[in-house]
Amino acid sequence: MRKLLVTANRNGFQYVLDRATGEFLNAKAFVKQTWAKEIGKNGRPVELPGTKPSAGGTRAYPMVAGGTNWMSPSYSPKTGLFYVPVREGSSLYFQGEALYRPGARYQGGFFNDEKVMDDWYGAVRAFDPVTGELKWEHRLFRPPWAGVMSTAGGVLFAGTEDGYFKALDAGNGKELWHINLGGRVIASPMSFAVAGEQRVAIAAGSGLFVFGLRR
Repeated sequence: MRKLLVTANRNGFQYVLDRATGEFLNAKAFVKQTWAKEIGKNGRPVELPGTKPSAGGTRAYPMVAGGTNWMSPSYSPKTGLFYVPVREGSSLYFQGEALYRPGARYQGGFFNDEKVMDDWYGAVRAFDPVTGELKWEHRLFRPPWAGVMSTAGGVLFAGTEDGYFKALDAGNGKELWHINLGGRVIASPMSFAVAGEQRVAIAAGSGLFVFGLRR
């Protein structure tokens, strides 16, 4: 038995570390990625040739916003699964001169998404947290910016870019319930209790919505 840290990185790989020592244990791609052959035994990526930014633009997966980003994943001790909101797609990466100007963004290139958005989509995926094996996927129309939350009742909550708030079966990803909140969901769900009743809250658009959960 080891105490582990599991994280899905925006570079497209899920990492497993020893959380007591920081030792790298393994990594596996959780979205389509075309820039690395693998993550080596030292925890560093083994890059593929021909995938660096170029003057004419190099198409690479994942997109510049990442296979996931700041939005929160979730782990359920009940199912033993690690849930990640994922962003599938690519960007065109261009090489450029790194010009430094105080107070301005400092980067050695730029990117373009508009020409390569034909295969973009999003999903909520459930993984074995140790091996990275995909257990199920609930596909979304657009790449999400909302986090997910699992509950002891076996429900996983997720929000979408097209305004939906969803409850999924944490065991198999089947949709149990949904509602359209009228604005994009770019927050993470939270849960709390009032007078013994569990509730779930989520921000969408310019509003905050609270729902009671039936036992």
